[in-house]
This record gives sequence, C-alpha cells and structure tokens, in this order.
Amino acid sequence: MVVVGTRHFHVSDVDALYKRALKAGHQPPTAPHDAEWGEHYFYLTDPDGHELSFARPIRRKRARSSASIQASHRTASGRVTTAPSGFACALS
Repeated sequence: MVVVGTRHFHVSDVDALYKRALKAGHQPPTAPHDAEWGEHYFYLTDPDGHELSFARPIRRKRARSSASIQASHRTASGRVTTAPSGFACALS
C-alpha cells in the first residue's frame, strides 16, 4: 500500500487507543513502544492510505539546562550560537 500522507495525534492513553484499534479490526504493524525521540507511540495506515500516528510524550528525567548544553558546544574561541530550534551549535 502506498502512504499518501501522515497525521500525528497526541493522545492521553496510547495503549488504550491501540486496543480500540485492534477491536475495530485495524492491524497496526507494531505494538505501542517508547521511541528514541521521546514518545510512546504506534501507527496504523487507514483504508485510504493515510498513516496515522498516535503518541504521548514520555516523561524524562530533568533535562540539562540550556546553559550547560551551550557550554558543551563552545569552540576554542568560545563562540556559541543557538539555532532557531533551540539546539546550540558552535561557529569556528
């Protein structure tokens, strides 16, 4: 089947929605699992070829502060810039 588009939905209970999808006759390719990008998720493809992804953020341990992230990305000259996405990157 050709995927014609993807939609992402954040839901409060991924596992319960997965069970509902199974009861409704859908066959998701995987069970809900924790992804490396920080979401508990599963996806399925609807009859029209749209990939539907259902996820919730995983609560992580306290992230490093932006100051410590920037400090770890300094060049020898000490110059640092912050990209629009919030990631720090150093300029030479």
